[in-house]
Amino acid sequence: MGIMVPMVRAILKEHKRKPITGQGLLIGRQTIPLTIEEAKELVRMEGIPLRDVSPIIDNVTSISRDRNYIEDISFFALFSDVKLKTLDVTDYEDAEIVHDMHVPIPDEYANLFDFIWNGSCLDNMFDPAMAMRSCGRMLKIGGRLFCMEMGSPHFDAYTMFSHAWFFDYFAVNDFAECKIYSCLFEPRNMWDGPYELYIATEYNDASRTFPMKTFSNKALITFAVAEKGPNSSWDKMPLQWQYRPDHAVYRTAYERFKSSDYFFSIPESSRSVHDRPGFIYIGTLKAIPGRRFPIDWKARIAKALANPVWAVFRLCSKIRYRNY
Repeated sequence: MGIMVPMVRAILKEHKRKPITGQGLLIGRQTIPLTIEEAKELVRMEGIPLRDVSPIIDNVTSISRDRNYIEDISFFALFSDVKLKTLDVTDYEDAEIVHDMHVPIPDEYANLFDFIWNGSCLDNMFDPAMAMRSCGRMLKIGGRLFCMEMGSPHFDAYTMFSHAWFFDYFAVNDFAECKIYSCLFEPRNMWDGPYELYIATEYNDASRTFPMKTFSNKALITFAVAEKGPNSSWDKMPLQWQYRPDHAVYRTAYERFKSSDYFFSIPESSRSVHDRPGFIYIGTLKAIPGRRFPIDWKARIAKALANPVWAVFRLCSKIRYRNY
């Protein structure tokens, strides 16, 4: 699992809006595709003071090996004093907590964390709702859950997540705050972006899916940040909008959520991307100017020789996307 560079910037912007601190949890070790100096540069670009720490190179996650990327815990230490643990289904990447999120969490982890990062884990699971409830249970009051999941059929996503899926869960469980961003990007630019960010503008749109038919050449990531309140639950299961006998709980939550202070916005007069029905464009997240995610050509060639059908499919896909 990894945190793409635009999502790194999203984390930094949310931290600047409201500092990430206390006890934290990463669901799976995270590849941060940045060198130590690049990571520092992004922190500086967001106007966040660098902490006096000595970051180390990631020699644990499989993608990072021999690439001099910054370690995930070291990345957070650049700007935050959060104390991080890692949870995974096995200890193959040195996770401190070994637990299958298809199974309810033990009581000892309830109400334990101020910050949880769940990046592209749910979209690889058969029972993501169980994992979502466990994340909600592990949060302290006042804690924030960050979720980044595929919303379109790209990159072998096992399941896909709409804006509504996250909104409904946080609404029915009476979370204090929730912000959900629909992030569009060209598939070939997954690691570096740019990502175009959209938010829903009305209750009826928050309860539905992003209009992907308008963007047939784009991939979608749904990114949600939610804060647990003193009256929040974690175990209630929502009902999809068209089957609800009563919308009152969801509407009340929407009115509360829409006052959330989004970390990203641009003046309407500066928008360069057209708004879509029910969703408005609020800005673009980019990587470091001029930087491109390095390609492991040796691995690509070896995989192509081992699986020529895959190689032809990849080539056709790139030609298709380039023609849009």
